[in-house]
Amino acid sequence: MIRTALLVLLPLFTATRASKPCILDDRLNSLRCHETDFRTVRSALAEVYRDIFSLRIDFCDIRVVTEPLLKDEADTSDLRDIALVNSGLEAMAEDTFVGFEVVLERLDLSGNRLSHLPTAILNLTRLASLDLSNNRIKQLPHGSAFNNLNALVSLNLGLNQ
Repeated sequence: MIRTALLVLLPLFTATRASKPCILDDRLNSLRCHETDFRTVRSALAEVYRDIFSLRIDFCDIRVVTEPLLKDEADTSDLRDIALVNSGLEAMAEDTFVGFEVVLERLDLSGNRLSHLPTAILNLTRLASLDLSNNRIKQLPHGSAFNNLNALVSLNLGLNQ
């Protein structure tokens, strides 16, 4: 599941810092990529994508997500936690999280440059925790923006402008 996501990410983003290796935590079934270029992420994920429940990508200089992270929904059932933090993210396509609608439980987009609530998250029906803190969000959409987020129990919007 992750391998497909990475193939989409690779041409869309580049890191400007020197790349560091991703770190696999076997105890937590987690992969962390810090100041990592996406070629290194790709290599690490290719080896462990079936064994991880959590993916954390931080300080990777990602500005815009323009395509879905996944093209194939078949292998998405194990990844429950995605953090894309402190990476300068300003916008994402509406279909960014296609394939994660019924599996993703935690999404952390904190410390970025988002100026509005990404519509990409509005159909994540199993999402229990959403962190949008430390962004540039000034207001939430009117009406029923959160109607599909029935499992949501934690929403962090702290320290937005």
